[in-house]
Amino acid sequence: MRRLWLFLLLVPILSCAPPKTPRFYIASASSFAPPLIALTQQINETCQVAIRISFGSTGKLVAQMGIGGPHQLMISADTALSHKLAQMRPDIVIESPFVRSPMAYWQPQDLRISDKIAIANPQTAPFGRAAMQVLRAKHPDGVLPDLVTANSASAAFSYVYSGVALAGYVPLSMLMNTDIPAEEYQVIEPTLYAPILLQNIQLKSGPKTDCVINFLANAELSKFGYQAP
Repeated sequence: MRRLWLFLLLVPILSCAPPKTPRFYIASASSFAPPLIALTQQINETCQVAIRISFGSTGKLVAQMGIGGPHQLMISADTALSHKLAQMRPDIVIESPFVRSPMAYWQPQDLRISDKIAIANPQTAPFGRAAMQVLRAKHPDGVLPDLVTANSASAAFSYVYSGVALAGYVPLSMLMNTDIPAEEYQVIEPTLYAPILLQNIQLKSGPKTDCVINFLANAELSKFGYQAP
């Protein structure tokens, strides 16, 4: 089950629920995939909904949600992009950040041909921007390692996981929930990059949306690698 979220990221999540249970659509930053997938059934039972989840980088989700759609809730990993969405859609409600997502540098111990370092796209993904902040701090001369850019944090993780990249800057939560040995990664000092804060955005208000937001705000997320904002 701990590796299942890797596969589920590739397709929209269709949760199991009684046939007449109302569907609840969530657009989530891919970095929040491990806990959201693990908690889906509990959310369904608590809020009496049938969750449908789509994942992506926050930048791409903002572009998609900006033109509307069926989603009731978006989970953003970039507070600046959240406010950009609010400018596009004044009807939405942005909640206060409910959790902080640490970043780690992961280099598997197996032999690899590639010498590239995987990062998420700095233009659309908060973890990509954070990775560049760390790299510039570690390489003040401006000479950076050979990078390979992925569409999202989960895609950067997949590059390393599949052997496409030698190493990568990825969400700590993905490492902790994929049985990656602790000796293979190093948690990045938080002072080296701007905090990555997750917040809920009400795209369509209502009792079901309130219920899901309250559930996530009170969930025990530290076991997934998250910290207080």
